[in-house]
Amino acid sequence: MASSVPLGHPSFLEDAQPVSASVTKAPGHAHTYAGTQPYTAARSLRADEIPRLLQDFRAGARNAMKAGFDGIQLHASNGYLIDQFCGTALTSGATPTEGRSKTGFACCAK
Repeated sequence: MASSVPLGHPSFLEDAQPVSASVTKAPGHAHTYAGTQPYTAARSLRADEIPRLLQDFRAGARNAMKAGFDGIQLHASNGYLIDQFCGTALTSGATPTEGRSKTGFACCAK
């Protein structure tokens, strides 16, 4: 699964490009295993990628519960991927998934 800006960096993603609600680049530098490196530009998450991402969230929750946890907590604020879709700061509407405020992850609660 890809990670989101501002926290994603290719060094944590098997050199894959981070994804975001919009094409964007976080300011500053990421703290990586190779030292401090500038963030790289994230690509906009495609609409056809959302179901897989939701499936990954569901699978993670199921795995945690199988391991004995009572539940999970999703980080959905402060620039994490879900927050990017629910907010307006990163949803410009320029691509099919941008501007999908809340709709992209509405089925997370299901």
